[in-house]
Amino acid sequence: MEYHELLYKKYNGLDTPKDYVSWAEEMLYFDSDEMKKLASMRPPFSAFEIEEMFEHAVRSLGWAYPTELECAMFHMKRLHQQLLFASDDVVDLVRELYHCAIQYKIEEKQLQWHEPSEWVDQLEYDEAFDLSKEMVGKKIIQHARELWHAEKSEYTFSALVGQRVIGVDVKTTDQFTIQFENGRLFIECAWRIRTTETILLGDAEIRANAVKWQDVQELLVNRMIQDIQFWTNCPFLIVQFDELFLDVFQSSSLVEGWSITDDEDRYLFPNHDGQLT
Repeated sequence: MEYHELLYKKYNGLDTPKDYVSWAEEMLYFDSDEMKKLASMRPPFSAFEIEEMFEHAVRSLGWAYPTELECAMFHMKRLHQQLLFASDDVVDLVRELYHCAIQYKIEEKQLQWHEPSEWVDQLEYDEAFDLSKEMVGKKIIQHARELWHAEKSEYTFSALVGQRVIGVDVKTTDQFTIQFENGRLFIECAWRIRTTETILLGDAEIRANAVKWQDVQELLVNRMIQDIQFWTNCPFLIVQFDELFLDVFQSSSLVEGWSITDDEDRYLFPNHDGQLT
């Protein structure tokens, strides 16, 4: 069980001692004596003792407690993930997701899930509703997928928009840095440069010696950044330079992928779950 999901249950009074022990068992890759103690507990449990051990385990990792709202947002994302696939629980998942959005007064999520919630209510209470449960399930899954792939990061990268590319620094065939006037983008993952109509070149061409790094430099140097967008759930970074687009996307769990900075000690890079850090 994820840390945020466990705390969501705690905030809502749904947690059990077994939840904490199971969480600790999954966290044993951390070399923490407090975590090992919690993971070793067996029934019968004392709820007070288990919660105290949980607090000690969290403290041993140096972790902070996320807010209740942060945990609720995480919980809704997990529900959304489950709706990406066909399941007998589609109706219940939508109900819970919409209820959570209302409970925490998250208007954006309420708007996103209001219509699917209406489908569920009509299916259950409206005898004139002409869609079967299977058809409603398919509509909900399609809706969930469209929302999932359209979700962009709230971070605007505004400090970099308007800057020009002043250089492309190549380290290896798999690592290079695009230098801006006051910032840089370090890339060690899959990438491509394209227009709205065609791909001009990418990392595959470099590895195959089909193009040279000089071609990348000629394409990018002196171009101005018009926009930067990060699609959270892919994860997918798009940097627009005038009429060109640089797409950067992680293709391995072995490397960080990419990082971006504005040269003021602010660095951003995506975790493997797509969240910017």
